[in-house]
Amino acid sequence: MIRKYQKIVRRAEDMGVNTIGELGQRVGMGKNLIGARLGGRSAWRADEIVKICKELQIPREEVGNYFFSEIP
Repeated sequence: MIRKYQKIVRRAEDMGVNTIGELGQRVGMGKNLIGARLGGRSAWRADEIVKICKELQIPREEVGNYFFSEIP
């Protein structure tokens, strides 16, 4: 898993989500798809980011820290 999305994984764990597959199920994404997104093998879609943020209660002002941290 690529480090830039490690914050999402940690946040999910803190919220009681035990696996990536469970997170995917909660937001309507298959295990392989969410794994590809978190692994950096495929780009996030805006609607997926919104669903992840809602599920993990990520405040709007912190979205960039989770998904776009490489942008200065």
